[in-house]
Amino acid sequence: MNDDQLPKIYLREPADLPVRSPARTVAYATTGLALAPAYLALGLLAGTPGLGFRARCAKLAAQQLLASHRRLSISDIYRLLVYPMDSVRYFEFDFVWRRIASLPAKRYLDVSSPRLLPLLLIHKRRDLSSILLNPDSADLPVTRAFAHAFGVEDRCQFSDERIESAGLSESSVDVITCISVLEHIPADRSAVRKIWSLLRPGGRLCLTVPCAAKGAVEYVDRNAYGLLAKDEHGFVFWQRYYDSGLLRERIYEEIGAPASVQIYGERVPGSYAWNVQQKMGCGWQYPGWREPYFMGRNFRYYESVESLPGMGVIGLEFRKP
Repeated sequence: MNDDQLPKIYLREPADLPVRSPARTVAYATTGLALAPAYLALGLLAGTPGLGFRARCAKLAAQQLLASHRRLSISDIYRLLVYPMDSVRYFEFDFVWRRIASLPAKRYLDVSSPRLLPLLLIHKRRDLSSILLNPDSADLPVTRAFAHAFGVEDRCQFSDERIESAGLSESSVDVITCISVLEHIPADRSAVRKIWSLLRPGGRLCLTVPCAAKGAVEYVDRNAYGLLAKDEHGFVFWQRYYDSGLLRERIYEEIGAPASVQIYGERVPGSYAWNVQQKMGCGWQYPGWREPYFMGRNFRYYESVESLPGMGVIGLEFRKP
């Protein structure tokens, strides 16, 4: 099935966001520092995944804060400590970390995942050399700055190429991660095929994508990365939600069935959309320290994509023969 045949969801970003001022910034930061521990405790009680990864972020934040020569700004350190990740990243980072953090591997490729997971993996695994792809050329310097701060820059090769044109050799890497990326690529089948070709026999690929009992495609009115053309309504393709048919057609038929699968989704339809709207409307003032509790209270694990009442995320681990 083509994306054009899927139900379309159109999203508009708010035109006006809260204005940042020194007083508001201080009030926001102080509130976050005070309340973050309580929401972490609530998340722990609610069974939220990823809190171990969150602790790793806090440890790095403390190291940066106490360092004689800081390599990150105070705002970056604050975010690492109080709000390093949000929403389904708690599940995604937990799923991927558990499967690859201790694998015997030497060469690692990350395809445009949120930067914290690949950088913390490289930080933990001193034996890894890595290639980090990010076609958003404006964002890549931020990843490079974090790599420098974490002391892993010398083991990272950075590229702003897309996976199709990255010029990497076939069967050249041991581990590949691709977290919440594939759903943003219009030609997802060819991207999967290309990624798989780069993996050595015996290597591992970890993918995560949004999923739902019935597939759909989202469009937004802001061209965030400037990589895609607008449609006839002035909207840009944003992401797709994979149902079981799309997973089979776009992924499994290309590279085979996954070795392991986990599905994490909202308990009540609409809670994820509400969360997204809150972030869009609040902008920088969104209370991100609440996310651990929000996820544990509103999401849970499911046995199948078909059983999802609303939106979910599926984690897939593949092992190349």
